[in-house]
Amino acid sequence: LWEESKHLLSKDTRYKHERLKDVRSMHDFDGIVTAPMMGFPSASSYYRWSSSGLYLDRIRRPTIFVHALNDPIINSSAIKLDDFERSHYIVSCMTREGGHSMDWSLGKGLKPWSAKVAGEFFSASIAHAGIAKPHTN
Repeated sequence: LWEESKHLLSKDTRYKHERLKDVRSMHDFDGIVTAPMMGFPSASSYYRWSSSGLYLDRIRRPTIFVHALNDPIINSSAIKLDDFERSHYIVSCMTREGGHSMDWSLGKGLKPWSAKVAGEFFSASIAHAGIAKPHTN
């Protein structure tokens, strides 16, 4: 990871460059680079304060969370489903495939499939609420 990133990271003085050779996981990288870059003392602190989990119980609009089981950065076991089970407003959509950025194409097009899922969820939410769709020409 260091070899791939050193031209971008070598000028940043917020972390110790010599520790990057020891990176073996995303957690290691986040502890050495991302957390200090964002002003956090550790990867765990960065994860805790960057997590949407702290706010899920406050959501009062239909919201979908799309996550792939094969996400190489956020392990699906880290996602706790109890908030989703108790809320009338949030839905968890776990897919087998999709990676981290959810922008794998449908077929040969360049459209992210997650955008299609979000659009379908939005349309269903509008229909459920009884809101008329805008007319298109």
